[in-house]
Amino acid sequence: MLQIQDTRTYHQTTATMVRGSSPDAPGPELQATLLGRFSGRGGFNNRGCPRGTFVPHIIQGGEGVFEVNDRAWRAVKGDLFVFFPDQAIHYYDTKDRPWRYTWLSLEGRGVMWALKCAGLTPENPFRKGTLDVELEPLFHEMEEAYRTEQHSALFPALAGWRFVEALCPKAQAGTGTATPQAIAESARFLLDRTFTQDIYVDDLAQRHGVTRSTLFRHFRSCYGRSPKQYLLSLRLDQAKRLLLQTSASVKEIAVACGFHSAHYLCRVFHRDTGMSPREWQRRASLTG
Repeated sequence: MLQIQDTRTYHQTTATMVRGSSPDAPGPELQATLLGRFSGRGGFNNRGCPRGTFVPHIIQGGEGVFEVNDRAWRAVKGDLFVFFPDQAIHYYDTKDRPWRYTWLSLEGRGVMWALKCAGLTPENPFRKGTLDVELEPLFHEMEEAYRTEQHSALFPALAGWRFVEALCPKAQAGTGTATPQAIAESARFLLDRTFTQDIYVDDLAQRHGVTRSTLFRHFRSCYGRSPKQYLLSLRLDQAKRLLLQTSASVKEIAVACGFHSAHYLCRVFHRDTGMSPREWQRRASLTG
């Protein structure tokens, strides 16, 4: 079943599972009962206190803020945050970059345990990453099944477990721990897709269930440099492309590439090339 909401600040469709008709059927440990697609129009601002359900949100575009327990996170494309039951939450997007996201409603006795296995708790309900890309095929399958009401009684439970499993760090079969190469490759995958955002090595380590020093060791063993060095190289390469292809200011380029300030970009640039960004731009234009 599909429901549509259309307001001044957002458009939303909600697909609902077909409820079983047997009163004797036991409730599953975990199931995904709803899937929503949200498209903001700027100025969305909401507060709430979910009752009895867990509601993960996967950001697919735009920018906003998620607040809970006197903490706040900036949420952009690829990030995930979860509403846990009975928590007062506040979330809102920016007027010039309204959110697009997909959300699920998870129900069942096993949801808290499953989310904890994925590293998500009431104290830590936020994660950075590229989950929008990884989960979209599942979301599409769920949306079609719920919209057309063509799914088995088991599908909502299977979809819920598949969703949570996708959030868990991938492990080496038979060991329960991820291999060093798998950790390094996954960290590089995330850096390649989020380097323009506020991402830190500590975030990567937490995402993969290892310490900062362990991530550093695995990454350096595979790629010959640290995660931070690799991150800076991605940002620097992007800055060079923008210097050659746009007329943006150094400050604008710094922000677009994930640098905290134009001064920091200039410092990194000089360390790498021996020149300022503008000097490098002039020389590259002459030789190009």
